Amino acid sequence: VDIIGLDMYDRTYVGQTRVQPPLLQTYLNDPNSGMLFVRDFARAHRKPMGISEWGLSSKHVPGVNPDNTLFIQKMVEFVRANNLSYANYFEDDSNYRHRLMLHYPQSAALYKRLLAQ
Repeated sequence: VDIIGLDMYDRTYVGQTRVQPPLLQTYLNDPNSGMLFVRDFARAHRKPMGISEWGLSSKHVPGVNPDNTLFIQKMVEFVRANNLSYANYFEDDSNYRHRLMLHYPQSAALYKRLLAQ
């Protein structure tokens, strides 16, 4: 194993909260698969970390806005703070709407601004 990786999508499922900040905490802090768990596992094994796929998604319970700028901001912050080897935004619509530049105008504008910094 050369790199420890994961994928991360902004999705909600039946039974999950519609409030996105607590959901982001779950993505970060889940003790078995959260981003901090994976980061710490990689560090403990002296391996770099990468995110093979990440992105927004149209897969949500009713009432959730999929144009989630908070998710974009927090993902970029995580990548920068943890010196990842790579983080690939999944710009494809093969199963759900993931294409940032096509479907999520507020998030796309924020992503462009963050990458320009």
